[in-house]
Amino acid sequence: MEHLIPDELRAQIPKLYHTRGEADPIVWVKFFECEGVASKAICYGWLVSAAEKHGRFIRSDLMSMRAYFGITIERDPDFTPCRLSEVVVMEQGLQRFALGQLAITPGALAAFQTTQENPYTYLQRHAQGDWGELVEEDVAENEYAVTRPLRLLSAYKLADGTRIWIITEADRSVATILLPEEY
Repeated sequence: MEHLIPDELRAQIPKLYHTRGEADPIVWVKFFECEGVASKAICYGWLVSAAEKHGRFIRSDLMSMRAYFGITIERDPDFTPCRLSEVVVMEQGLQRFALGQLAITPGALAAFQTTQENPYTYLQRHAQGDWGELVEEDVAENEYAVTRPLRLLSAYKLADGTRIWIITEADRSVATILLPEEY
């Protein structure tokens, strides 16, 4: 796997089982169709097949795909590490744009802790193009911006009525959850 994962990326990836029990772990690498994987490399990931599941896979698993189906597997160099929930949404074809790095302001974090709601629910709505409580002109601007290098904004109300915004930057490098007054 050495040549498939650059050293600087490999240094960031947690050791096997280090994130065990994490509800929404980071997905660091995306492989599509691989050869030349080190024989002792053991990975944990989301396997897309007839039965989608989480599980360990090793070189022989990847190599058997090649043997049975003539498939060569490579690392997707354009994949940006992100949460598993985002990968699932992207792979199911529901995400309309990349979110980039995820950030949350202290005020928004406190609001989610108060309501005990999951911010990923709102991120998924945002990524799917459910812009929340925006006026018609802002919805039209977002629809225009989805396929262009322009900023995207969603507005939602939490269970207790607190308003939050999610802003994805024009270059899709960062999506930030914030309170309007923190803008």
